[in-house]
Amino acid sequence: MDIQFLEKNPFFVLDVLPTDKRTTIVGKAEEKAFFLDGNICNEAQMSLLNPAKRLSAEMDWFCECDATMISDIRSSIESHSLIHTDSLSGLARLNATLFNFAISDFEDYFEIGYAILDIDEQYSSIETTALADAINACRAKAGLLPVSDDEIGRELNRKRDQIRRYISDKTLALSKDDYIELVTILAEKCIADDDYSDGIIISDVVDQYELKMQTLIEEASNEITTHIARLQRIANKEGIETNLAGLIKKIKKWDKLVQPLQLKSMASGVVHQTSENIGYAIRGLSLWLHNEQEMTEQALMLVNSMKAVFAEVGSLADVFGEDAKTLNKIINENKEVTAIISEIKAVERTIEKWKAPDEIADAYMLATNTITDNSVNELIAKVKALNVKIKAINADEETIERLRTNLCIITRDGAIYAHNERHKTALALSIAKMLLSEFGDMEELRRKLSEDVSVLSNQLIAINASRPTYTPSSQSPRSNNSGGSKKGWIIAAIIFAIIIAIIIFAIAGGNDSSSNSGQYSGNQPSYNQSSEVKFSSSVAAGTDVYADIVSIFPAIGIYTQRSSNYTHFVCECKTPTDSTVWVYMSTSEYRNNFDSNVSTSIHNEYQDEKTFSSKRIHGEARKADNVMSSLSSDTGATMLIDFDSVG
Repeated sequence: MDIQFLEKNPFFVLDVLPTDKRTTIVGKAEEKAFFLDGNICNEAQMSLLNPAKRLSAEMDWFCECDATMISDIRSSIESHSLIHTDSLSGLARLNATLFNFAISDFEDYFEIGYAILDIDEQYSSIETTALADAINACRAKAGLLPVSDDEIGRELNRKRDQIRRYISDKTLALSKDDYIELVTILAEKCIADDDYSDGIIISDVVDQYELKMQTLIEEASNEITTHIARLQRIANKEGIETNLAGLIKKIKKWDKLVQPLQLKSMASGVVHQTSENIGYAIRGLSLWLHNEQEMTEQALMLVNSMKAVFAEVGSLADVFGEDAKTLNKIINENKEVTAIISEIKAVERTIEKWKAPDEIADAYMLATNTITDNSVNELIAKVKALNVKIKAINADEETIERLRTNLCIITRDGAIYAHNERHKTALALSIAKMLLSEFGDMEELRRKLSEDVSVLSNQLIAINASRPTYTPSSQSPRSNNSGGSKKGWIIAAIIFAIIIAIIIFAIAGGNDSSSNSGQYSGNQPSYNQSSEVKFSSSVAAGTDVYADIVSIFPAIGIYTQRSSNYTHFVCECKTPTDSTVWVYMSTSEYRNNFDSNVSTSIHNEYQDEKTFSSKRIHGEARKADNVMSSLSSDTGATMLIDFDSVG
């Protein structure tokens, strides 16, 4: 750094004052020629006598000071000691501060930073008009022409370039990390104080920094984008988590490089494009983690880390702030859903205890009469409270419906078991009525729940009218032919329908034998064919539908726990146009309408596919997964036909 900008000044070389006249300047030049290089003295004289050159010398001197102050300043310059600035102002104080900056040996970047802030403050405080007045006052005494404000303005710009070089030279001695910290401190000063006007000198320092660090910033930015692309190719979540931690470290290292530029952009209101590009690339990664990898907590961790990184980039700070709120909400919703699922499983465990084999029940003191009024009332109260809780959670409608459906299916399974296996028809009816009241608002469930109440009510009438008659009358969880257990809506065959009909006939007082009033059979009431539509995957659940088929094959068998026979088939049917339609029916319906010799044993293979010219089947459109969990995955179809009749 040039520490001699004052020592080379013509006023210093000739030892003259800004107010000295031409004759004094010429005389001093001749006198100094005996001690100094004659060319130097001549150049100094010409600079002070030529108005075009003199202004540069005046801008690097102390025109506002009197002879005594200048004498003290000369002594400091000659001895390379600090110039006292307390009594100085304006340009004089700036020149003294620059000289002190040049000769100082700073211990750390903090001291350099404060010195630069001081230089910036001195430069920013100079008023062109006041400076012109001070210089022209000296010129008037010296008998020279005055200068204009515009000339002063041009010289101040030259001074700014001079200061930029001095600071650049001084920072060359700093390490890379210290240089980054220094410029960051200076950039923070641009926005830290609302009353602080963005300094021209500080702005120049940050601009210099951007030029010097451009290559490093580009390399760090490329490392981040490459890391993001590599991370999105990883197949396992453990690997993603490990690489995510490494990415965050790289981002924080990159942030240290660009933070001064972000701060300057924030102060000026101009977008820092590099930061914006990187920020949106990182946001894309957080969306990928949440949407495609179901790693919501990791996405939130990344977003929370980025809030601090991009705090100085207004648009991104808002984006990451909103993303954090959204992800927090989703995580809290998931926690609510997880808690609800845990409570649903508790209901399921209660029902599983009812089903414990006698030897296990004895060992755990779970007697077969655990299905009591008290236990059923407790179950009903728990299900009702849980249904209210599910409807109140902060989740989407589909999730709420799915949770309520699962709770209803599991509880209904308990009613089925209570009636079919433990002959607790009255208690089963209590559960069924509760389910209809609680879940009857859902179209997918209402029809079957209403049928349950009707069937169990008729069963109870028959039981009370005669000896107990225990008939399977509802649906229960089944497994497919591979033996895997799956929950779903399964109608058990009504094997004592004829007995019920006879009992009701007797109660009715011998009505005509052709009457079937009040009778419940395995087949549901016929559909109103006038309202039927042709079945397709797009029809709404609950719609009466028909389909023309040319073949049928019982592809999936469903049976109850500890049973050796299938109770229902899910049949794969082909239409005349060779498209596939799936039909759900009981094994008795399959025997009565398609193959009387079909085997229902879970240990035997299915019968062959049955073909025919054409048959029209009637039924109701239903969602496959409401028949049996994950049935849509097994069949590849979201909708099927719940069989009613063929004709």
